[in-house]
Amino acid sequence: MVRLVFIVSFFVLMVILAIICNTTDHTIQNEVQQSRRSHLYDNWLYQGGDVGILAEQRLDLDKPYFKSLHIIVNRTPVWSSDSSTIFTNRNGVLPIVRDLKEAGTEILIGYSERFRQDKIILLTFFNEQLVRQDTLPMFDKNHQDMDKDGLIEFRGKLGYFPSYCRLCDSTYYNPELSYEMTDIGFILDSLETRRWIMQNYGEFHGYKASSEIVVPRLRPKE
Repeated sequence: MVRLVFIVSFFVLMVILAIICNTTDHTIQNEVQQSRRSHLYDNWLYQGGDVGILAEQRLDLDKPYFKSLHIIVNRTPVWSSDSSTIFTNRNGVLPIVRDLKEAGTEILIGYSERFRQDKIILLTFFNEQLVRQDTLPMFDKNHQDMDKDGLIEFRGKLGYFPSYCRLCDSTYYNPELSYEMTDIGFILDSLETRRWIMQNYGEFHGYKASSEIVVPRLRPKE
């Protein structure tokens, strides 16, 4: 009889221990999942005026990047990204949101392409409708009025090519594009861009970068 009570008691004890262990395991798993979720949450990438940009923020080596963007204008959802594109705020410089008055709302958002090259997607909305979408280069930091027309030029290159050859005088065609920030949005300054192309390459092959076109690498005149 005593032996039977001992066996029953031992069995009950084992069941209790199993329940406790299982509960503890679930608690630890929940804490781990909660910790992971702290690196993955909805965040307002931008809020101002009638525009809001909601994004899913993540951390990569303690540096934030964003996915799954949703743009809201006048409380109306107007644009959403796919789930795979990675967006960047370039240390808080982007996004840029501009009220173009009668031309609508212009939004510039940074994103990373292959090889982690950063570019800008330009979106313009008018009456909550997308009326313009364009890809711009990620601008460098040297913004200035190059042609003295009273408008600041923002410059950058869209192409991302390896060196054509080492220590040679030729290169792939990758023009530096100049954009002016005007009252109707960011507009390509074709004259300034062409001037740069002729000064650096001596040949004009349009405004699109191409790894199929090899041009001379000229030393710009001072």
